[in-house]
Amino acid sequence: MFRFSPQRYGNDGWFRVGSVDVTTTTFIVGVAAISIVLTTINERAFYWPFSLNGYEVRSGELWRLVTWPVANGPSIWTVLSGFILFMVGNETEAAIGRKRMAWLFAILAVVPGLVGTIYAVGSPTAVADILNVQSGLSGIQYLTTSMLIVLVLRYPQARTFFNIPLWVLLAVFEAITALDIIRMRNWPLLVFFLSTLAVAALAARAFDLTGFHQIPKVPLPQVITGDPYQKANRAREKARRKEHKPSSGHKPHNPFARKEPADVIPLRPEPRPEARLSREAQAEMDRLLDKISDGGIDSLTAGERAQLDALSRQLRGE
Repeated sequence: MFRFSPQRYGNDGWFRVGSVDVTTTTFIVGVAAISIVLTTINERAFYWPFSLNGYEVRSGELWRLVTWPVANGPSIWTVLSGFILFMVGNETEAAIGRKRMAWLFAILAVVPGLVGTIYAVGSPTAVADILNVQSGLSGIQYLTTSMLIVLVLRYPQARTFFNIPLWVLLAVFEAITALDIIRMRNWPLLVFFLSTLAVAALAARAFDLTGFHQIPKVPLPQVITGDPYQKANRAREKARRKEHKPSSGHKPHNPFARKEPADVIPLRPEPRPEARLSREAQAEMDRLLDKISDGGIDSLTAGERAQLDALSRQLRGE
């Protein structure tokens, strides 16, 4: 799969199923795929109780705020949306980690769900039973749209086929969707749809996934948007400092302390002062050297040899 940026955390899953790492994104897409099969078997049992219905949420069925994105019926658009979410979601999850990705998905589901509850998205179950229509709103395509908004804000220069900017295709697609909702005069659904786009942009800014500082940054707790490995990193750094901490008897190194000049080691020994012989000693040494030149060293007597050695040592300064 093509990646827009180097991974920071990788795609480590919460658990493994065989050889597959079940990441946050993989889990959501997998549950949505299972819901398609279950909805086909029994829609009333596996679809209606989990879709977003403002009337039912107000009556206490709060789980719908979380489950509505994964309640899906069989549709080619649902399958395509799940495939796109799998790629885009895992790309983002590799950059921010599985824990923050779970929080991001929760925000993208719960906040628009609350907006839909306030504006009473859906129909009362009793009315839906009479009209034999779906009682609530659901579909993973809304979650996919939110993640595409996050992706475009992360990589505004990203391009698709025919070198068309990704944000252009997304803008056209969302504009068509909004016009279709306006055609149906479904104003609660329009408010809900626009809230999914706005929440996605605000979430991208809150999680530092975009450089568009024009988007206001909503302050969220550090446990949600912070680095999930920050605590472990701080503990590791503290242990490293403790390991390198000097003992009580050791004087800490001061890089700014004045240093004593080092001893200068000469490259070659300094020449000794030249020794001189007296005039009489020099004349005696010349006589001995002339005698050696004429008859060799053996021509010197023992006394003359001792005298020559003494004069030589004196000349060397010894």
